[in-house]
Amino acid sequence: MPDLTGNTYEQLTGRIVSELEQSGAVHTSELTRRKIVAGRTTQHEIDVWWVFDWSGRRYNIAFQCKDWARSVEQGELLKFQAVLADLAAYDPYGVFVTRTGYQAGSLNVASGNRISLLELREPIEKDWVGRVRTIELEIRAVMPAWRDYQIELPPGTADPATGLVTGSNEDLIVNEPGNAPQSILQLQQRLAPPGFEPTEWQRRSLTFAPGTWLSRSDDLELRLPIAGLSAEARQTVTGQTITIEGTPLVRHVLTNVLTGTVVAYRADGRPLPGGVGLAALDLQQHNKLTTS
Repeated sequence: MPDLTGNTYEQLTGRIVSELEQSGAVHTSELTRRKIVAGRTTQHEIDVWWVFDWSGRRYNIAFQCKDWARSVEQGELLKFQAVLADLAAYDPYGVFVTRTGYQAGSLNVASGNRISLLELREPIEKDWVGRVRTIELEIRAVMPAWRDYQIELPPGTADPATGLVTGSNEDLIVNEPGNAPQSILQLQQRLAPPGFEPTEWQRRSLTFAPGTWLSRSDDLELRLPIAGLSAEARQTVTGQTITIEGTPLVRHVLTNVLTGTVVAYRADGRPLPGGVGLAALDLQQHNKLTTS
């Protein structure tokens, strides 16, 4: 009886139980597949028999798992209800799981006999109504570039020695009165501030306060008075659209037919964010789980 993940419906039920265990919602004392349970009149094979403790009480859940190509008829729910009645000593709750839905009469039988109706199947178009299926991300990258740096000297200043002004933009340090020393690499941001986006080369200039001098990071004793700095700058603007398709993320959908609760599961059997197995099982309906 394989399900949509290549495992069995019983194994999926085990995943849900494990999820509830990890969340601290319940404490499982037994989880058995194909469990033979003795009733008042006869023995019954239960697809999954789950016994757990919650809020100081013990609960017995009988899962009926059917991978049928047709919707479940009312008669199947009446049979299941009869099994639960024969197991009255355990006071069990029933959970019926199928992939093809239920006929209207089945819903009436289930709602009056402490039976949850679950539908497990691959997602279809109607499952995406009102949900985000595709996300498109527009990425725009602006990358600045600079070239042809020129240093403006104060009037009357002799031409600098070649060894002083050569080096990387990170090595050349501008010391301006009232400001922390900055490398030319850092000053590039002032040459092309946010909002500067021309794609053709433009010459940009900075004027420094009197008393500003240029040095090298590896020899701070060397000083060269400077009055300004200019360079050609431009921005390279690129764009890309990234599409994230949600369909492959959802392997199957578990729906509580009576309540409409839907939980989407990934290929690894874990629910997508926002979904939990307890919500899908909805064991609290019809006052199933109470603290009284």
